[in-house]
Amino acid sequence: VTMLVTRLTGIVFVAHLFACGWYAMTNCIDEEVQAENGWNLCGHLNNTPSHYLASVYWVIATMMGVGYGDISASTLNERGYALTVMISGAVAFGMVITSVSILVSNFEPYQTEYNNRTNEVKEYMIERKLPPKLQTRIRHHFTYAYTKVSVFDEPSIHSHLTPHLYKELVLNKNKEVIAGLRFFQAAAERDPDFVVEVSQRLKPFLAHIGDDVAVQGDISEEVYFLRSGQVNALRFYGPPGAAGGGAGGRKKAMSMVGHMTQLIAIYKEGDEFGLAA
Repeated sequence: VTMLVTRLTGIVFVAHLFACGWYAMTNCIDEEVQAENGWNLCGHLNNTPSHYLASVYWVIATMMGVGYGDISASTLNERGYALTVMISGAVAFGMVITSVSILVSNFEPYQTEYNNRTNEVKEYMIERKLPPKLQTRIRHHFTYAYTKVSVFDEPSIHSHLTPHLYKELVLNKNKEVIAGLRFFQAAAERDPDFVVEVSQRLKPFLAHIGDDVAVQGDISEEVYFLRSGQVNALRFYGPPGAAGGGAGGRKKAMSMVGHMTQLIAIYKEGDEFGLAA
């Protein structure tokens, strides 16, 4: 706010100086030229206050790019002076717009940081020339992820907290996750410290209908906690000769539900899976 007020005050002062210069031009140019083309004849000014007010009026209108035309530059000197005022006005109001943008950013630091992160992802996908459909899925993933985790540097904030404050903060910010997953509900009373450490390691993950979360035969390195939706666990048998045929053969066979797969489990909201794939 202070920066904005300072710059606005500076613009008013600059406008005053330009107005004084515009006022003085009627006294500096040749009287014969002034009598024929002088700008002050437009308003038939005959006193100092009205003359100065008209000068300020012209300067503000020119700096803002309005230019009503009731007071205009007629002589060569006036036109050169008007060009200087126009350029100065563009620079001055550009500075004001910058100050307003900074002010808005300071009022909404989360939104600013969120926009920076999402723009970074967008530029990365463009640089890598990813297919449009893949870009859409990645964008949806990050949109979901940033609704679940902070865009700020949480580890840095946590490092300055006492162990007790850190524990209280984590339990509070993850309370919805802890309350919605049976795994944490069972452990919350027995070992709160365990819940704190595990909940801090959770990473948001968005899967679309038809996506493979884990494929039979893969080495399981993660445990998944289902916040919403449903996951079907399928055992793959595959057609003769498909075994060892690669991921493409497995995916094609897995799509033939009822012929090449067997439904062995259904995971719903609150369940965990991934200990074995």
